[in-house]
Amino acid sequence: MPRHPRLTKGHEPPRAALGDDRRFQVIFEGSPNGLVVTRLTDGVVLERNRHMETITGYRNEEILGRSPMEADLAIWARPADRARMVRDLQTQGTTSIETVLRHRDGTLFPVLMSSTRVELAGEPCVVSAIRDLRDERRAEQRVRDSELRLRSLFEGAPIAMYRADLSGRLLQINAAEARVYGYDSIEQMLQEVNRTGVACLWEDPRDREAFMAEVLAVEGHYHQGEARLRRRDGSSMFASVLMMLTTDPKTGQPCVVGFVQDITQRKQYEAEIEGLRISLANIIDSMPAVLIGLDDGFTVTQWNRQAETFSGVPAQTALGQPLDGLLPEFFPSVAALSAEVARLQRSASLERMALERDGEGRLFDLMVYPLVGKTLPGVVVHINDVTERAHMQNLIIQAEKLMSVGGLAVGLAHEINNPLGIIIQAAQNIERRLSADLPANRQAADAAGLDLAALKDYYKQRAIPQFMESIHTSVGRAADIVARVLQLSRTPGSTRVPVRLREVVEQVLALAANDFDLKKRYDFKGVEVHCAFEPDLPLVPMVPSEIEHVIYNLVKNAVQALAANPPERPRRLTITVRRDPNQLVLELQDNGPGMGEAVCRRIFEPFFTTRPPGSGSGLGLSVAYMIVVKNHKGSLTVDTAPGKGACFTVTLPLAPEGNND
Repeated sequence: MPRHPRLTKGHEPPRAALGDDRRFQVIFEGSPNGLVVTRLTDGVVLERNRHMETITGYRNEEILGRSPMEADLAIWARPADRARMVRDLQTQGTTSIETVLRHRDGTLFPVLMSSTRVELAGEPCVVSAIRDLRDERRAEQRVRDSELRLRSLFEGAPIAMYRADLSGRLLQINAAEARVYGYDSIEQMLQEVNRTGVACLWEDPRDREAFMAEVLAVEGHYHQGEARLRRRDGSSMFASVLMMLTTDPKTGQPCVVGFVQDITQRKQYEAEIEGLRISLANIIDSMPAVLIGLDDGFTVTQWNRQAETFSGVPAQTALGQPLDGLLPEFFPSVAALSAEVARLQRSASLERMALERDGEGRLFDLMVYPLVGKTLPGVVVHINDVTERAHMQNLIIQAEKLMSVGGLAVGLAHEINNPLGIIIQAAQNIERRLSADLPANRQAADAAGLDLAALKDYYKQRAIPQFMESIHTSVGRAADIVARVLQLSRTPGSTRVPVRLREVVEQVLALAANDFDLKKRYDFKGVEVHCAFEPDLPLVPMVPSEIEHVIYNLVKNAVQALAANPPERPRRLTITVRRDPNQLVLELQDNGPGMGEAVCRRIFEPFFTTRPPGSGSGLGLSVAYMIVVKNHKGSLTVDTAPGKGACFTVTLPLAPEGNND
């Protein structure tokens, strides 16, 4: 390979101009770019810094004094570029070109060469600054590749995407954006929307203003929400919108990047699900029984309205809480039944579980059944208060017994009437057979040798007439009792007729006088009864048997209450009947122990009783209340206090034109 002849003294670099100044040497070697000094005419390298070694791969001693155009070097991959550079330098004095150089290893690489023509030692030279563009080109390529990938993602994304300036002008959209709004193409949407304004895409432009206010607050902060948007055909859609403030990479101006997703169908599904949820919640809340959902750890997942009423705990508080803290009295039974449900995989129940709540004994049916579906482990607890139902069942049984007893009473009454008739007839016959006024009696006495007058004196001396009178009185009394029993046993009618209330009261008192409870010793005969009837009382329309039933229950309750009086306190019942302008008022006042406010509030409730189990059904006063208030349009009230007795007041409306007694 021919070498460039060694530089003669006349061809050596002008050191006085280049290297004698140490400060220049420091700058020359410390430049981040490659620096080289060449002769303008032939390109011979006169000086270059160490950075050129890195750029070209040639050491300085290999290049100095030689021309890069030499065949064995051929550093200029495009010699025409050097020729253009020389022409520019000759005409302009400076130039800057991008060219391609050849590395020592033969690879080509781009450079930016900025050159200036100078005179060194009277000879035209060129000082060139060379910047290696390989890293820049690689970076630019990466940017282009990234832009291509982003463009591909942007244009091919299934989610609608757009870029707009702050005024709302669309700068870029993808195909999904055009489709979601119902446009045929990207170009069509850009033209039409930018012509009319982006507000045409919003059902309510104020929604966009609200979004933009949030977005513009902080750059890089995104705002997401839901809004109603408008398609090209004018139809409305629900959309999820995400907007973010960023910078346009091309212009450097702020812009908004947005994402739009049509969620109309999802909203419809959500509405249907919400409707089903509300419907199911309404069904569950409408159930008259307590319904509680529990997970496998006995934590509450469902708490219906009846459970709220029953426990006093609102659903918001109960959800997520353990059952043993909400209904501790039920928890042991629920846990036992849940274990049985888990073991047998079927429902389990406990009927008529007796518990005390609010100081009152109650009966409950408890049922636990498993949730269907393996993804929802847990059970459903069903609690039903069956106290009233149990009372009703007992009442039905009692009513059936009473019907049987009533039928038996009717039969017995008829059977008793027969011997009573025989007894009274026999007593009358005895009296007739002893009378001297009958010829047959005188003939029989004469035949027997008896003196009827002497026999009559004997009877009087032995008080036999008094015995006969006692027989008559007792038989009459027994017949009256039988008649009253038959009257109570008859099915009452529903027609109201004018009746004297005083007669009804007297009839009830006569019947009550024969009532005596052998077990509880409620003896009517031990009660002082005082009656006060206002004179000239009018007739009052009523169903007599029903009002008799009401008064009988009130009298009986008073007598039973008076039985609690201590021996030194007399038992007294005062009954008054008086007239108000348009009604009759019946008052029954006793001097018994009275009642407290809590008992008084519930005295007319069905099945409420203060007596021990088996002593009463708790229906007497409630039935009386129904008869007076509903059937007769009157009123039934009580005035009482502990230790001061009780006064029950019955009012019955008079007929529009009442008849005076």
